Amino acid sequence: MLNLAVFLGGMAVGLLFEAIFMAISEKIHGKPIRVTHHFSFAKKISMWTLPIWGFVAVLSITSTHYLLFFFIAAIGGTIAEFALGKFLELAFKTRIWTYKHGQLGKYTSLYSFPYWGAGGLFFLALAHLVGI
Repeated sequence: MLNLAVFLGGMAVGLLFEAIFMAISEKIHGKPIRVTHHFSFAKKISMWTLPIWGFVAVLSITSTHYLLFFFIAAIGGTIAEFALGKFLELAFKTRIWTYKHGQLGKYTSLYSFPYWGAGGLFFLALAHLVGI
C-alpha cells in the first residue's frame, strides 16, 4: 500500500515538473503552448513521463542510491546528447536531430531529461540482472 501511495505521489511530483518544464518552454518561445484536440505522437510519448517519475519515487524509498543514479544518468545523458549533436553537426555539416520545444542549445531538450534518467535506471537493472 505504501508503494502505491509513493508511486502516485511520484506521479504528482512528475506532473509538477512537467508543468514547470512547460512554463520554461513557453518562456523560451515567448508564446503559450497551444492546446489542440489532436492527440499527437509527442503527447502520447509524454504520457510515459508520469509513470517514470512514479517509478523513480518507488525506487527512492528502497534506496536513495537509485534516485541519485537517476539524476546522474539524466544529467550525463543530456550532456552526452548535446556533445554528440554538436560533434555530428561540426563533422558532417548537418544536424542529425532537432527539437521544436524546450531546446537547450539546439542539440538537446529539457523534455529528454527524464528519459535519460529512466534509461540509466533500466540499464542499471539490466546490469544487476546479468550479474554485473
